[in-house]
Amino acid sequence: LNELLAIADDDAVRQAVRDQATAPIEQRRELFALLDRKKRQVEQRRAELGRSGDASWFLQDASGFQRWREPRSDTIDQLFSCRDYFHGQGSGIQERGDETESQNDCMGMPAITHPHVSAPYSSRTSSEWKIALSVPVFDRAEDAAGERRVIGVLARSLPLSTLLADYQKSLATQQGEGVGRQLAIVDRRSGIVLAHPWLTEEHLDPLSSLQQDLHLDEPLARRLSQDMAANAEPA
Repeated sequence: LNELLAIADDDAVRQAVRDQATAPIEQRRELFALLDRKKRQVEQRRAELGRSGDASWFLQDASGFQRWREPRSDTIDQLFSCRDYFHGQGSGIQERGDETESQNDCMGMPAITHPHVSAPYSSRTSSEWKIALSVPVFDRAEDAAGERRVIGVLARSLPLSTLLADYQKSLATQQGEGVGRQLAIVDRRSGIVLAHPWLTEEHLDPLSSLQQDLHLDEPLARRLSQDMAANAEPA
């Protein structure tokens, strides 16, 4: 989040968002070039540290319309105000292909005013579950009066499978020789399997909605939820 916060607080970025975010796409060349460059700089630093890359970066205007994305996609200029990474109200898992999000109901939804880690969602550009880290872009630096308005939301998305792979690597270095484990990420509320080593785009792309249909059976999901609650209780 710190990298996003630094970019969102950059005067040149703030100015470009203020002047160009709601302009026609052909008039956003400077905004695109600036954010592309900022993203490349972050990616270079992360690569030098051996850290995993992001699935995408994107910018929304204050109404929730996506005004920039890297890599480019046809989602640019679509409305995403229903997404938790925009409003931060914890709407829970948003199902892939569920176009009944009723975007009209989300018109006027206020943007986040603080850094946020989103609820898991399944994007319109891939078959994998993701989370997004998002930060507000303000029209000015914070002053003594504290009065400023949000003019955009800058975010980066990361597949949960990538998080899982990073954790699996870390765990592998701690395990004894010959010890093997398969990890998965599961939403304990719904039992949906969000990430598993087998659930890659290569496997999922030809299988349509398979991942959306993968659930733990109810008794196991309930038991895991109970175990997690018990482990969270103070000793």
